[in-house]
Amino acid sequence: MDMIIALIAIVANVLTLIRLLCYRRGDSTYKFGASLLAYFLIVTSGVYLLALAFSLTSTSIWAAFVSLLVSALVWRARGNCAAITRKVHQ
Repeated sequence: MDMIIALIAIVANVLTLIRLLCYRRGDSTYKFGASLLAYFLIVTSGVYLLALAFSLTSTSIWAAFVSLLVSALVWRARGNCAAITRKVHQ
């Protein structure tokens, strides 16, 4: 069971890294806070991925769930970290 949970977390972090590293800003304006958030997401996902891949740390179901949640948010925003933190006005 632990291997399945670790595999879920590894796949979620790989997907997060792929989407963030392949993001193209295009005509969007540069936002320092969003780029800093993207940098921290890339670093933390990468470090956690390497720690799991080389069995340096164990994982829990909650850590895998958070990895899946972050991955879903990044993919929903198409890699745009500013869209993740943007307020929705009604």
